[in-house]
This record gives sequence, C-alpha cells and structure tokens, in this order.
Amino acid sequence: MNVKIDRSRRPRRNYTVLVAVIAILLAIIIPTGLILLKNGFQKENPLPPEEPESLPSSSEESSSEPEEEPVFNLSSLYLGVPESAQVEQSYFDDAAFFGDSITNGISVYAFMSNAEVIAATGVNPDSVLTKEAVPVEGEEQRITMIEALRRADPKKIYIQLGANWVGTNTGIDKETFLHHYRDMLRRIRSEHPQSVVYLQSMFPVSRAFSSNENGKNGNGLTIEIIKDYNESLRQLASEEAVFYLDIYPALADEEGYLPDDATADGMHLTSQYYEHWFHFLRTHTVEGAITAAGFDPGRELVFPAPPELPKEETSSNESASSEEDATSSQDESSSSPALPEGSSPDEQAVQAAAQDSVSAQQQSAEPSDEEPVILDEDGEALQ
Repeated sequence: MNVKIDRSRRPRRNYTVLVAVIAILLAIIIPTGLILLKNGFQKENPLPPEEPESLPSSSEESSSEPEEEPVFNLSSLYLGVPESAQVEQSYFDDAAFFGDSITNGISVYAFMSNAEVIAATGVNPDSVLTKEAVPVEGEEQRITMIEALRRADPKKIYIQLGANWVGTNTGIDKETFLHHYRDMLRRIRSEHPQSVVYLQSMFPVSRAFSSNENGKNGNGLTIEIIKDYNESLRQLASEEAVFYLDIYPALADEEGYLPDDATADGMHLTSQYYEHWFHFLRTHTVEGAITAAGFDPGRELVFPAPPELPKEETSSNESASSEEDATSSQDESSSSPALPEGSSPDEQAVQAAAQDSVSAQQQSAEPSDEEPVILDEDGEALQ
C-alpha cells in the first residue's frame, strides 16, 4: 500500500517554528537593548552627585527675620521745629508757658486761657530757680517759678526768657548766661522727663530800642546781640535734647527789627503781635512734624533719659546774687513806657504806680506785688 505524503504542509510548520524563534529573540534583544541604551546615556550624561543639605547661613537667617520698622529721628527737631499743619487750641490744654513779663502778657491778654502761665517780671535763667516770685492761691508765701512748674506738671513746656541778662551793660557774659541756662534746662528735664520742652528764641526789639533812641534800653540790648545769643540757644537746645523754636523771623521786619506797630516800648508786644506769636506756635509742633514725616507721634515721642543732677543742688551763691543785683532788669526798665498825650487821669495813675513799682523793686530784692504794665495796640496801659 502506498502512502502518499503531502509535502505541501511542511513549510507551514517551519514558518511556525521560525516565528517562535524570532519572537523569543525579540523578547531577549529588545529589553537588553533598552538596558544598554539607558546605561550608555547615563555614561554620556552622568547625574551630578547628591550634595548633603546645608544649614542656612547667618545672612539667610537674618533675612528671614522680620525687618525692623523705620524710626523717626527725633533729634533732628532739636535744632528747629519746622512748620506743619495747624493744631487746635486744645493742644495747649496741658501746656505751661514759662518766662518773664513778655510771657506774663499771655495771662493779661487771655490768649491761652486753657494753658498754665508761670511768669514773673525781671527774671533770668538763674532767678527762676531761686527767687520766690510766684504767688500761691490761698497762701501768703510765694514760691519759685521752678517749683510752680513742678506743681503744674505740664506735658508741654514753652520757655521764653533771657533778655533781662543780655546786653553790653548787664555785666553778664555769654558763658555765664549759657551756664545758668543749661542748669535751668537740666532741672526742668529732670523734673519733667516725659514732657515736650520747647525753647523759644528771644524776640526782636525795635530799631528805636536797639539804638536806645527811646531811652528805654538800659541793658544795651541790640538785635545783633539777640541774633548771636539765639544761635547759641539753638545749639544749647540740641545739646540738652529740647526743641528749639526760632520765632524771631516771624516777628521781625525785613531789616530784623520788631515793627513799630508791634510794640509801644520797643520790646513788649501788643495784643496783635501776641496773635502772630501764637499762630507760629500752632503751626510749629513736634507732633505735627512727626506726622508730616509719615510717623506716629504716639510711638515716636520717646525722650532720652534726662541728665542726672547733683544730689544736693546749690542755690545761687553770693557772687551770683551780686551779679543779679548789679544787673538792671530789662523788663522793669522798659515795661512802663510813657503814655500818649491826652491820657486820662486813671491811665496816668496806672503809669505812675508802675514807675513807683520799678523803683521799689530795684531797691529791694523782695518781689513786688505790683504786676507789670501790659500795653494795648495804642500804647495804653491795661488795668
């Protein structure tokens, strides 16, 4: 029996085996090739070695901390308080004005009825500490101006004095003047460490007064001397951490003199010029300057510690007292100018009483009960 072999089916089996072999090879080659490719790429482009985590530097640490807020330079105002927005009258509710007869005129004209006025005729930077010149309500005795200031305990203090000790005929040189002025400022700052202390410049005088054409300038006080002393007061304010107010230009004319219509005696102001004075004060405040600079006065008004005073303060010694006795009081010699013609008998009586008071005060160291004569715009004495 012959078996017939169908040879046409053999190639199919061969194809199947071939496909299987190829598949096996591909299964081996493709993964191997991928691995080789990966390794080759890493060799050509090696990864940078991993660095250990470093601690932050001190500069990085400081930069991460919150930045300190800017602080206003309060000492920039010691040499002069600039103009700022006008404050309300209530700003002076806790203020005290400390000075001589020019300051005393504040009470007479009632411009600052809401403020304390501590003033006396003929005082100087030394006698405000030693002379019992301020009457006390309900008491017979008087107290010193510095004691009256301590009792008032104001939050703002305006100082305006010095002219009674300035001039070619006073016998007081600038060094002595500044020495006593510094002592006074240190005493005030020591007793009022959280108060805003304003040191006002001395005011100008009229041309007739400066040249003594009116015969009322016994101390030899000229505008040149006043300007020189004012510059020294400015520097003193900076050294003693108080705020200087340069009022002189606001009251002077183009030539630097006090205008004739601003005064009846060449030195003391009329009521109109008290208005000029206080307009300046309302537009020159420490708080206003701080606010204008973009800061908060409540946060920035931090004062340096006041200087320590000697444990036992010595009052004026005999030499200082003799200097004061030898010095004629500028207030006392010029606060009673002649009344204009046609004055009434009452006005003449006021003038005569004032002149008698001046004579009595020059002969005695005890303060007089007589108040200084304050004049209105017409040169008439206010009773």
